[in-house]
Amino acid sequence: MPGRVAQVTAIAILWLAFLVPVPNALAAEAPGTFTVVQCPLKLPAGLVEGRDLTCGWLTVPEDHSQPDGPTLRLLVVRVSSLGGAPRPDPIVLAQGGPGGSTIDGFLPRLRDKPFLRRDREVILYDQRGTLYTSRPLVCGEILELTDRTIEQDIPPSEADRMSVEALIACRNRLAAEGSDLKDFNTAQNAADLELLRRALGFERINLYGVSYGTLLALNVMRSHPSALRSVILDGVVPAQSNFIAEAPQHNARALRVLFDACAADSDCRQAYPDLESVFYATVDRMNATPARAPMRDRDTGREYNAVVRGDFLISGIVGSLYITDVIPGIPRMIYDARDGRFDALGRIQSLLTFDRTMSYGMYFSVVCAESSDLSVEDLSLDSLPPQLAREGRRSVRSLGETCSRWGVPDLAPELEQPVRSDVPTLLLSGAFDPITPESAAQEAARTLSRSYMFTFPNTGHGALFESECADSIVTSFLREPSSAPDSSCLATQRPPTFLTPANTLFAPGLSRAALGEPVGLIELGVAGGGLSVMMSGFALWPAAWLYRKLSHRPVKRPLPWARRIGLVNSLAATALVGGLIAAAIGMSSGNSALLLFGLPAEWRPLLVLGPVVLVLAGAGCVVAVRAWRLGAWSVLGRLYFTLHCLAAVAIGAVLIRWDLLSALFS
Repeated sequence: MPGRVAQVTAIAILWLAFLVPVPNALAAEAPGTFTVVQCPLKLPAGLVEGRDLTCGWLTVPEDHSQPDGPTLRLLVVRVSSLGGAPRPDPIVLAQGGPGGSTIDGFLPRLRDKPFLRRDREVILYDQRGTLYTSRPLVCGEILELTDRTIEQDIPPSEADRMSVEALIACRNRLAAEGSDLKDFNTAQNAADLELLRRALGFERINLYGVSYGTLLALNVMRSHPSALRSVILDGVVPAQSNFIAEAPQHNARALRVLFDACAADSDCRQAYPDLESVFYATVDRMNATPARAPMRDRDTGREYNAVVRGDFLISGIVGSLYITDVIPGIPRMIYDARDGRFDALGRIQSLLTFDRTMSYGMYFSVVCAESSDLSVEDLSLDSLPPQLAREGRRSVRSLGETCSRWGVPDLAPELEQPVRSDVPTLLLSGAFDPITPESAAQEAARTLSRSYMFTFPNTGHGALFESECADSIVTSFLREPSSAPDSSCLATQRPPTFLTPANTLFAPGLSRAALGEPVGLIELGVAGGGLSVMMSGFALWPAAWLYRKLSHRPVKRPLPWARRIGLVNSLAATALVGGLIAAAIGMSSGNSALLLFGLPAEWRPLLVLGPVVLVLAGAGCVVAVRAWRLGAWSVLGRLYFTLHCLAAVAIGAVLIRWDLLSALFS
């Protein structure tokens, strides 16, 4: 299904998106040359070039059957071991898609979870045609089409036609720029990886692949088995299967797992009854009457009021099943869509829709070389809900039209045979994975004589870094690949705890500030400015009292309790806003997807201060009006108390916009 596998790459990539200038000085390097260079990308905070990593360009032939022909350059990042003497066999990571950037997707994760670096060097390299290479096959035409049409109500058939035309325009531009698209495929990709191993001087490597990266790893196992100490396949794509033909069935299976898991959870069942029926009924309603969803391009800052149909809900929910952290919130997103709210879903879909790191030219070059003969008649759709069957047919028709004009040879016969290997292999699957389920791992494992397979009941697409248990099993496997890894942690794994009113304070408005969106930052600035004014009273009112005492100046017609109201409100506002900022920072540092929805329910006592701030703000404003009418205090005193009152009102307005009061009483 075009672009479907790439969704995990688009939701896992949150922060880096820089195209790479390629130094002209490397133009004459021979294939197999590795040249160390200054890293041509922005490094995640906490990683220091020279101390933690080095970068270099690997030169490879465009076509490995013609080693003296034109060349490509792939960026390689060597992340150093945390131990003093690293083991001689590094871990090489391969991203999925096809078309995702390994460097962009994994470098931040190695900073956040450095366990892979404990005693080995970790090698990241961008596969040919992806972001950090001399020929990134990025299709800006898709983004241009999206920008023009996202707010228009366009019939699905016309939208498909326009999408195909944009892809073919991209294909023609890439070809005119000198990219021979027949050279961007899995076979050439596997040869690149072997050349990388030799260029860096390693006898053997440990190879990790996720999604399409597993298909690449399987082909390396087929062609260069002696180069591998071990292989980890995470979200497995068997060589003998066609993941696009099977995607509708796999999507339906994952949705069934979701619906059943919610029904088995008493809180989820109570909060979201008949989840399956609500989902499909909402899809039908949105197809009949399109809705509007807020979407935002993070790179340009532009916001859209997008027209969305049922396919938006299907792709959004299926895409969310890729992301382990988001799975607990999916039932809430379905019910929000039923009620016409798309806050969280719009944010998630925006990451995919406006992704500038995904190389769709690489995606279609690979897929069309291996699935060009796929037709609607090859799909098994009779047992599926009609909504999923319809989308499956649309996707395959669109793919067929694109591939018929993409112009790459069919490589399927030589790549679709099962991979037979005795290289120690670890296969990981997620119970909620909508594209590479456990059955796919079982299919691949049948011809892998030394394989170990595990499924995690609470993860989506790709378990590494998403499950501490998976991380532990991977660590055990790498320690001794010839023995079954310690998997005792699986006994403690449970399905996800879904977000319901019993455990979550739903405040989607707060997410605007927590996620750094422009409107949210303005709101945060208003709240912060108001809080600064209110906190100033802690110093100014005692100072004014002391001044009057020392100067023996009488107080002109004082208003009883006025300053006490102001001080109490200042304390309440300080505790509330400070607590919210602390909560948001804490969740953000943990990359918590809960930020998309609100706050943990244990923060409810803090939110009680919200009504207190509003009531005292009203009382303070009444006092300010009376002070002016009665001529109480000095003019400066009245001005300050009025400002203090307005600051409290501003904070209260922000609390309302952040949905915190509705969250408190929901």
